[in-house]
Amino acid sequence: MSHPTARRPVHRVVPAVAALLLGTLVLPQQRDAAPVPAARAADAALLDCAIRTAPGRPVTMTPAVTSDARTVGVRATMRLTDCRASTRAGRHVRTGTAHIDGRVRADCSSVTPLGGKATVTWRDVSGHRVGTSTIRAVRRTLHSSNVSDGLLNGKVTSGLMSGAKVRGSITPTSRISRCTESGLRSLSGAGRIALYR
Repeated sequence: MSHPTARRPVHRVVPAVAALLLGTLVLPQQRDAAPVPAARAADAALLDCAIRTAPGRPVTMTPAVTSDARTVGVRATMRLTDCRASTRAGRHVRTGTAHIDGRVRADCSSVTPLGGKATVTWRDVSGHRVGTSTIRAVRRTLHSSNVSDGLLNGKVTSGLMSGAKVRGSITPTSRISRCTESGLRSLSGAGRIALYR
């Protein structure tokens, strides 16, 4: 699929905020693919949760994402809530906290994860820890202005629900049009994420 070379308005490339967070998926190097929303995997989901950036702790990008493609370090703390399980593996999980550390190749209209890991700590309805999961990210180019799109799609490589695939999507809740103006150094967002076989 070809894309025009002219700069596209940021609002046209915002919709998914989800591929950098979570794992090495089974389709490395796939180009021009968008994340599959968590809702599409709901029928086979082991676990489905709401996800958002932690209050006062947006996704940070160093250096800033601009109109020129560059390698960017990405860090984030994400809160997972309202988790619903369809199998015994996640039946006690109600919430989680994901700590994310990754690298991407990004500009204001596309992002390619270069490597990254998320460690998720899962808790039950009483707030007691019930396990952890390590998730690694898939390397594929996404046409989105939101670098988080690269870190929310991957595979659980160890811990609770090991082997599960991860798909998620986040919509920005902070202003991202500044990417083409002065560069984007942080963003906040909310959406859903699912783990499935």
